[in-house]
Parts: sequence; structure tokens; C-alpha cells
Amino acid sequence: MQATITRQRLTSVELVVGNPWAAPLLLLTIALLYTLYARTRRTRRILSETIYLELGRRTAVYDYLKIATAVLLAFSALNPMIAYTRAIEVASTEDLVAYSDKLPVQYIVLVDVSPSMHRENRLEQAVEAIEQVVATVGSSDRVVIAVFGGRVRELYSGDPGSALNILRTISDYTIEYTAISTALGWASSRAKSSGLPSVVVVITDGANNYGGNPVETAKAMSSQGIPVLFIRVGSDPRGTSLFYELSATGIEVVDVGSVSGEALEKLLEKAVLEKKLEVLRASGRTVVYVTEYSNTPTYALLLTALVLLIVLRSEGV
Repeated sequence: MQATITRQRLTSVELVVGNPWAAPLLLLTIALLYTLYARTRRTRRILSETIYLELGRRTAVYDYLKIATAVLLAFSALNPMIAYTRAIEVASTEDLVAYSDKLPVQYIVLVDVSPSMHRENRLEQAVEAIEQVVATVGSSDRVVIAVFGGRVRELYSGDPGSALNILRTISDYTIEYTAISTALGWASSRAKSSGLPSVVVVITDGANNYGGNPVETAKAMSSQGIPVLFIRVGSDPRGTSLFYELSATGIEVVDVGSVSGEALEKLLEKAVLEKKLEVLRASGRTVVYVTEYSNTPTYALLLTALVLLIVLRSEGV
């Protein structure tokens, strides 16, 4: 997907070396050339004083050209480049797709494993939703997966690639009651202690029957810069009023039962990216620094060396 960059500025231009290991070769080449030049100059001076009296400045010029050619080639081995660093402000989800890996955040996924979630195929839907969330996040993002009922149990914390290994065990857990507010409070503490901007994703049927008011807790977290995304699975009527109230207060809810297939994938992808952009804005971390390299100096050295070689060859030197 092509990024739509809204604002960018050049922050620095530097000359850098691509092959620093060639520096000893450069020093050795210069030392060797100096030694050969000194010997050649001494020999030619002796000869010019005897039989080659016509040797003069032209010969010395060719000597300098030969040395310059060798030095240019040695310098080109360093692969000097110009590094242009730009500060780019990520202002849309399209930008975020292009630069997501440079803006790591933490996704805290809370999965309801109360008895009601073991009915119908709600946990299967939950696992599918987690898979889509994990597929959307960047490789530099961190993923925390925890199950909850009346209490919370963390199952995984780490990179997205390994998070999928834990999913098959989620159905093994059953925790009595459904205390969404308690789970949100745990996620809030987890987010604040991590040091990373965090997005909380709650996957539940909404049959809340224990603890505080999840709507008020979610609103408080959002005001603190911790956005919350609810994913509804199943069609438990006890969750209808909860999800309606969440949506009415600006908390996003995705109902996986309302869409399916590719439409669901796009809907979840859009929601996950929007929450990431929201938390990055809240934390003031929407700027990425991108460095591009130009090999112009190396090409210039090689071209100059080539011109000198042509001049030397044309003169039969």
C-alpha cells in the first residue's frame, strides 16, 4: 500500500562510509604509492642526469595522474555515501501501514473465558479475532494475551510472531463470572508499567455480571491515552445494552457476528490500525525518522578514475 505522506522535513545530510573495513586498505595503498613514487622519482632523477635529459614536468604530471587514479579507486572501495535523514509525520492509517514497524506499541488482548463464552462457538470466534489482530500489528509491536472472568490470568507477552502458539490453549480455561471492569483495570496497570503506548482489545460476549462499570472504566482509560477496542462475539442478549452504551460513549465496538470473511478482516484491520494511530497521537509519537542513502560520491570517484585511466591510455602511459 502506498503511503500518503502529509508532512516531512529534511533533518540532516551526512557523508557516511558504507565499507569502513576498507579503511586499512586505503591507508596501505597510499603508503605503497608514496613509496613507489619516491623510488621512481629518485630513479628518474638519476637517469635524467645521465642519458634521459629530456625527462621533465610532463613525466611528473603522468606520475601524479597514476597516483591520483589509484587513490580514487582506493577511496571508492570505502563506498562513501550521502545520508539524507527525513522526519516524517504519520497522520493516517495509510502512513501507518508503511511505517508501522518504526512505531512500536503494545497490544493487550483480554479474552473472556467465562462459562457463557464456552457456549455455541464464541471462543472459536474469539481465537479467529485474535489471529486477525496479530496479523495486523507490526513486527516490532508487543502483544500481551490474557484470559479473564472474575479475575485475570496472563498467558503470553512477547513478539506477535510467537503469540499464535498460545491460542490453542485458550479454550482450556474457564474462569467463573465476567468482570470486564476488573480486566480493564488490570490492563490499565499493565499498560502503565510497560513504558510503551498501549492499546487494549477486549474480546467478550458482553455478559458482564461482576465488578464495576466497564463503560466508565473504558472511558477513563481512553481519557488517559489508553484506547480500548471491544470485539463482540456471539449474540448474548445480556451484552446488547453494554455494547450499545459503549458505542454511545465513543468506545469502538466491532461485532464479528455482523460481518464475515474478507469484510470482517478489513473491519478488524481498520479498527486495530486506527487504535494504534490514536495511542501514538496521545503519546506524541507520530514522527518517524527515515534515512535514505545516495551512492553519488562513490560513482563520482569511479567516474573520475575512469577518465584519468582513459587519459593515461590515450597517451600510451
